[in-house]
Amino acid sequence: MGRINVGTGVRKDIDIGSSFTEKFLVVIKEFVMANRKAVLYGLIGLLVVIILAMSGIVYLDRVNEDNLVKFEKIMTSYMEQSARGNLDEKKRAISELKAFADSTSFGATHKLSFYALGNIYYAEKMYGEAGIYLIKFADKAPSSVFAPMSLLKAAISAEQRGDLKSAMGIYNRLEEDYSDSFISDQIYYNMGRLYAAKKDVFNAKKYYHKVIAAYPGSLFMEKAKRRLFLLGGGK
Repeated sequence: MGRINVGTGVRKDIDIGSSFTEKFLVVIKEFVMANRKAVLYGLIGLLVVIILAMSGIVYLDRVNEDNLVKFEKIMTSYMEQSARGNLDEKKRAISELKAFADSTSFGATHKLSFYALGNIYYAEKMYGEAGIYLIKFADKAPSSVFAPMSLLKAAISAEQRGDLKSAMGIYNRLEEDYSDSFISDQIYYNMGRLYAAKKDVFNAKKYYHKVIAAYPGSLFMEKAKRRLFLLGGGK
C-alpha cells in the first residue's frame, strides 16, 4: 500500500505493518512448506503418542474395574463364610485375598487388600501378620483417611506381641505424621500408657497431660485422668 507525497506528487510506498499473529502464521506456513516431510512425520508421531496414551488410560480403567469385581467377590465370600462359621472356606478366602494383593500392583483395590488383610489378622489375634499388612497399607497409602488407624492397630499389634520398642516406633511415626488426625487423642493416650508400661513416668505424665489439655471432650481424656492419678495425683 502507498500514498502520494503532496509536495512532490511522487507516490511513496510505505509499510503499514502486519499484526504479530499474521507474521507468525506466515513464518509457520513457510516452514511447513519447506519441511513438509519432517512436519508430516512429527504430526504422525504426535498422533501415535496420543493414541497410546488414550489406550493406556482405557487399559488401566479396565484393569481397575476387573480388580474391583475380584476384590468385592473375595471380601463377600470371606464375610459370608465368617458368618456361617465355615473355617475352611474362610481360610480359602483369606488365601485368595493374599494372592490378589501379591498379583496386583496398583489401584485402590490393591492398597485396600493390605488394609483388609491387616484387619482380618488383627480380628483373628494373629498380631504378627496383622502388623505386617497394616504397615504395608500405610506405606502404600499414607494420605488415606485409614492410614492413621492402620498404624494405630499395627502399634497395638506390636504391644500384643510384647515388642514395645516397635510399638513406640510406630507411635512416634503417628505423632509425627498424623498429629491432627481424628484419632490423635487415642495416639497420645496410648503413648502415655506405653511409657507407663516401660516405667517412664515422666513421659507417661507428659502425654496424659497432653490428652487432658487438648481433648477436653474426649473419652480418652477421662481415661488419662484416671491413669495420671494412679501415677501420682497428676503432678
